[in-house]
Amino acid sequence: MHQRLVMHCLAEASGSVEIREELENRLSQWLLFECRFTGKSQLTSEMEFPERALSIAFNEGSDVIEIILRSLQRRAIIPPGIIAAIAARLEDQYQDVRGAAIQALRAQSALPTETVTAIVARLENEDWGVRHTAIKALHAQSALPAETVAAIAARLEDEDKDVRWAAIQALQALSALPAETATAIAARLEDWGMGRAVSDILRLHTTLYYTLLRGSYAHLLYRTALRESFEEQQSWYIDGSHFYVSTPEQITESPIHPPRINIGAMFGEVKAPNMSHLLAS
Repeated sequence: MHQRLVMHCLAEASGSVEIREELENRLSQWLLFECRFTGKSQLTSEMEFPERALSIAFNEGSDVIEIILRSLQRRAIIPPGIIAAIAARLEDQYQDVRGAAIQALRAQSALPTETVTAIVARLENEDWGVRHTAIKALHAQSALPAETVAAIAARLEDEDKDVRWAAIQALQALSALPAETATAIAARLEDWGMGRAVSDILRLHTTLYYTLLRGSYAHLLYRTALRESFEEQQSWYIDGSHFYVSTPEQITESPIHPPRINIGAMFGEVKAPNMSHLLAS
């Protein structure tokens, strides 16, 4: 198509082109026409589509902004100026537009701090789908500040199961966990359906994991390990003032601390959930 040829020529042209502005204006109009005529957009997803033409379409195409946003989801790299325009749509009055904006940002792995902050604010949205997508967008980031990690961890208590699982998956990808976040994660060991995933996260952080084993979460970790033992070689046992965790990789010794905690009794009280909970998991 003619507009695609123009788009690629502009991308490859070095230096200034006298009629560049006019051509970019026309491309923006072609983009709007494409959206209105076909209900979708291929032009927007093209890396060579000029940033200025896209900005014009953002400003003039309020009736097709959702289509533009959804097409941007297919772009691996979005220019900073367009990132800002997308982030502004997180405050759009229409829920579908807000959701499409988050989906577009989700594909970007290094968003500006202010954009990450705007996404974090969506974690409190009343729509579970927006909360879920916001976590997915944050999950895609290469690095997250501690306060953002804490906000994700707070979603472990979300009323929606899919949101809770998205939070688990996002936290599982982190290379380090703040102590307070680890405690929030450990609290989810009570949830039989999520216990295995929570244990897997904690085991990625060896020092933290064995610190938790010495405290009040020991019996919950034991219950999870007991369940896992049906699927892999793993055993726990107590010998005097220490308990041991034996896995195919190693045998780990850990002192029972404080000594007044009767971990043996705690382990003895571990029971399987009732059948309805088991089936639900």
